[in-house]
Amino acid sequence: MNRLYSALVLEESRTTRRLISGALESGNIDVYSENTIEDLYNAIKNKAFDIYIFDADLKYDLLFRFVNYLFYKNSDAVVVLVSEEYDGKEIGRFFKIGISDFVIKPIDYDIFKNKVVSLLRNVSNRKELINANSNYARLMDEKYQEEKLAFYVYDHILSTQLTNIESVDSAHYSHGRFCGDILVSALSPSGSIYIILADATGHGMAAALTIYPLVSTFNAVVSKGFTMSAIVNEISAKHIQLIPGNRFVASIIIEVRPIQDDIRVWNAGMPDVLMMKGKAISKRVKSSNMAIGVLPADSLDKNIETIPMSDFTHLIMMSDGVIENKEVNNKLMTFSDAYHYVSNLPLESETIISHMKMLDKGCDEDLDDMTVCIINIEGVKEYLDLSSDTVDPVYGDFKITFSLLGNSIKNETLPIKVADFIESQGLVKPFCQRVFTVVSELYSNSVEHGVLGFDAKNKISDYALFMEEKKSKLSLLGREDKVEITFEWNELKQSLFVNVYDTGRGYQLEKTETSFIDSLNGRGLKLCKKLSDQFFYDEELNTTKVMFRYREGL
Repeated sequence: MNRLYSALVLEESRTTRRLISGALESGNIDVYSENTIEDLYNAIKNKAFDIYIFDADLKYDLLFRFVNYLFYKNSDAVVVLVSEEYDGKEIGRFFKIGISDFVIKPIDYDIFKNKVVSLLRNVSNRKELINANSNYARLMDEKYQEEKLAFYVYDHILSTQLTNIESVDSAHYSHGRFCGDILVSALSPSGSIYIILADATGHGMAAALTIYPLVSTFNAVVSKGFTMSAIVNEISAKHIQLIPGNRFVASIIIEVRPIQDDIRVWNAGMPDVLMMKGKAISKRVKSSNMAIGVLPADSLDKNIETIPMSDFTHLIMMSDGVIENKEVNNKLMTFSDAYHYVSNLPLESETIISHMKMLDKGCDEDLDDMTVCIINIEGVKEYLDLSSDTVDPVYGDFKITFSLLGNSIKNETLPIKVADFIESQGLVKPFCQRVFTVVSELYSNSVEHGVLGFDAKNKISDYALFMEEKKSKLSLLGREDKVEITFEWNELKQSLFVNVYDTGRGYQLEKTETSFIDSLNGRGLKLCKKLSDQFFYDEELNTTKVMFRYREGL
């Protein structure tokens, strides 16, 4: 029968061989026995045994030579010597080349059996441990290679989605290979720049995967010229669609608007945004919104704070790892203390992180990732300066009219496509950004306040309800509802003329000029006037007429 182990026994005495075999077989060991050293060479040619038991009384030199040969063939062989006499010098030679044990006769066969079984079990366990360690090392290497590849892809995605601006200084510190914080920036066709700092639930790769959909969605919607409220809606909807319900993303979205000369901040579950005037904190923009993923997209708060650029010189935003679990003089810092400490440091992201890291309280596994972003307001304004230097004339006239009826009015991408078209005609980007910003305002006004008949204050009082009602009204549009936009380039005047008409009830220019509502009314109207060279509303035709001068006429 096949037993658990096998043994090769060399014993000259037939009686001793039989006694050893009987004892070992009772321990579930198959025994193969030989009575000469020469026979051993034939025995190991085609078979390996779990243990080798040799009578050392048979010519020490010949046996030593065979054991050496056995170890040459199988370095893991388990060898036990048995002898009637103890010759320390000879037995020492065998131990030096790797035998496992020595037993002196007479043998207690029951104890000998248990000793051999225990030895075999230990050897088996050692082999299993070696195999387990080898498998573990292989798996760890595979994990490292997979993480290395994943990190390469992740880092590539982030680096390609970031608009590098010298005046936006940022730094990360992660306690692992992957950082659960991300900082992404993107330019809008309106001439604004959007910057998002996001911090996902958890650490490492799990947090990084949670953030990935936000990165791709953010850049896509910014490039389409979406407003900040619409951007928040889109990234929230995409997050809820793709990410499990228990994974949230706290975020800060900053919009730098050089045309309006202000900055807009949406803070959702993140530390205060520090508005700095020199070395003093002039304002702290606290979180007033829920983190992305906590609420459905249409229920998410849109509390956006607008601050004039003249009120501060720098802006500092950070993830919560920068201010949490910090200790000074064995005393845990409050968040207010941490903000004050940060404000007194040099306005360099790397410096702030290195200083705050030295204040960490606790082990690395208890600490969160850290990200700091510092925006130099004047520097960003220069980067986003929409004024263009001397430009070459653009020759040839063109005229395009878009007439949108019924369902076609839902096409919110029209302004960006128009901006792309006029840029393709050779007009410089800053000029096209001005046109996009004004046309976006006028088109939005024609749809929302003209065709759909909303009062401007509806949008401000309850944005979520406004969006729901807008969706409902858009579904009821008929062919009698119309928005028409005409673009005409005049080569001689080097100017672009834009007319926007809708079938709505129109608006009174005098009223809107005194209104403070952020739509075409109030600031929206003032913005259109600021960006255009001529602005006129024809009440009789319900048509807004705008002219943009590119350069002096020919």
